[in-house]
Amino acid sequence: MWVPSKALSQSPGDESVTTVIADDGSIQRVKETHRVKPGPWGDLEYYYTYLEAPDSLVELVPVPSQQTVWRFPGSKPEDVRALFANSGMSEELIDELGNRSVWHISVDGIRVHPTDRVIKELPIGARLKIYQVLRGFEENSFHRNPVIIESGDVAGWFAGTGLSDIAIAAIDSLSYPLGPSLAFSDLPFLLGLMSSEKEERDLLRATTRTRTLILRLRVNKDSDFQTLSDYWTAGFKYKDILPLLESVQRTEGVERIDIAHLLPPLPRKLLYTFPSVSLGLSGRYPDSFWTALNFFEFWPKEKFLNTVEVEKEVRTNFTRVAPPYRYGDILVMIDPGSGRVVHSCVYLADDIVYTKNGPGLLRPWILMRMPDLITRLASEQVPVVEGWRRKDVISPQISGETPAVSNR
Repeated sequence: MWVPSKALSQSPGDESVTTVIADDGSIQRVKETHRVKPGPWGDLEYYYTYLEAPDSLVELVPVPSQQTVWRFPGSKPEDVRALFANSGMSEELIDELGNRSVWHISVDGIRVHPTDRVIKELPIGARLKIYQVLRGFEENSFHRNPVIIESGDVAGWFAGTGLSDIAIAAIDSLSYPLGPSLAFSDLPFLLGLMSSEKEERDLLRATTRTRTLILRLRVNKDSDFQTLSDYWTAGFKYKDILPLLESVQRTEGVERIDIAHLLPPLPRKLLYTFPSVSLGLSGRYPDSFWTALNFFEFWPKEKFLNTVEVEKEVRTNFTRVAPPYRYGDILVMIDPGSGRVVHSCVYLADDIVYTKNGPGLLRPWILMRMPDLITRLASEQVPVVEGWRRKDVISPQISGETPAVSNR
């Protein structure tokens, strides 16, 4: 595992490679620096890097069962059989599911325990159709929150994680399309292929791998520091970073500032980290709503772990706003079917947001592009995005009721 440290010098004009210091002191070269669309946020660029949960956290999480379970709450046997029959799998596999797999049928719904053969041989089209349905039920945690491989390159994604070639090949064969990304939901099956407890833990750690952005502001003598100061202080409401911008303006030779230095104290501290165990003493770890509403708080307010308090805060201190969004706005993603909010994040610039994707101990605080985040959240329909801004920041308003918040 490695995380970027201070950027080292690079050749003039070499914008495709960034050199960073890894945890072990070695020098790593990160390719493909991307430029952000121009705007009041200034001249931004970013490159991708990866985070993995430390062993000290992975060891606290129980190893999941090796038994695959497909749960269909509120469904009837004929509905589930029709799904399998119309999924595009062979008659042989349909027979395997119907006669050799274990079914539990109750008034609450159906649980199917598919055989290993079904998991291995399920055609990608059938896997996509069935897993799309499974993702719609919260009871299917591995389908609801799959391992997302945003790059679409399984071998490249897990390079350096210590996973065996067999494990990586299995993930590659079991992955399925999810928007422009790949998703993997068959962790229980894959755990059954591991030959030791160490391999199981290595696999769990590898599946925590998360892609994030290192976002930097490019500055020079021609940069409009007045506009930059206005934007990154949310209209001079939050002035803590003004001394840094003023210092940069006066200092010769400074070409880039990591945006982490321009964030408020709390997200500056949390960015690129996983939750500490102490943050879960209340029985629940911070989620996306806690993260968004505490963005400008110096000390975190634990009340934002409570759904009622979240809705009260938004209703009292925020107003709905239309695009274009600006730094510090809260973006909420609403499931169009239920009308419930399923996620929130903080807008930074262009299509880049600050987010924590779920309340889990193994979910870090990261920067993401909105298209990647929406892919993660989409089930049957793409979520609707709404913007909310603190009322003490002057802005155009649009009417809108506070949406109900889902506990995610």
